[in-house]
Amino acid sequence: MFHTQSRLNLATVIAETNRFNGTLSKPAYVGIRKRITDFAPDDRLIMVDGSFQWSHYGLELLQDARNWWVIADLSGVIDPFSELTFGSTVRAPSIQRFLFDIVERPPT
Repeated sequence: MFHTQSRLNLATVIAETNRFNGTLSKPAYVGIRKRITDFAPDDRLIMVDGSFQWSHYGLELLQDARNWWVIADLSGVIDPFSELTFGSTVRAPSIQRFLFDIVERPPT
């Protein structure tokens, strides 16, 4: 069970499509949780060289491949499947900021 104020509570997930041409206008995973957008002085900027995927950045910078979403969120990415392009810049938090400010632990 999650705390009522936890970011882990999920909203209804609905993909929005353009009713005129049927294209995806808002992916289903947008709006599930509050976005992480604030800047911190210890954020790291990484130039994408094309050799890594999101999971590699999560593993290298945040010690777990499943944490790729934090880097994508801080970088302002809406569609992670198309926005990791050569030459773009991604932003990653320090491990301390990730563990103590971004990840909320359920109350004990």
